Amino acid sequence: YVDQTGKPPQYIASGWHNKASKIPANPHALFKIASISKLYNAVAVTKLVSDGRLSLDKTIADYLPELANRIENADKITLRLMIQHRS
Repeated sequence: YVDQTGKPPQYIASGWHNKASKIPANPHALFKIASISKLYNAVAVTKLVSDGRLSLDKTIADYLPELANRIENADKITLRLMIQHRS
């Protein structure tokens, strides 16, 4: 998915939906991405930290106060711990 200002969104896929049958990948199909989303989340958070919009040392309670009472140790779990998959 590519979304650029002033242009309609593009859906792009490469590879095969079924390699044996030579059926190309459909850009509108759902794909199992497994743990690869962790990388995208880490990059997005890193960019927001670099821009000064997030802090790795703030807690879940700081960013999501409405959930603080529903998440155990929300006042101790930092964004850094979340990105490092340590909490």
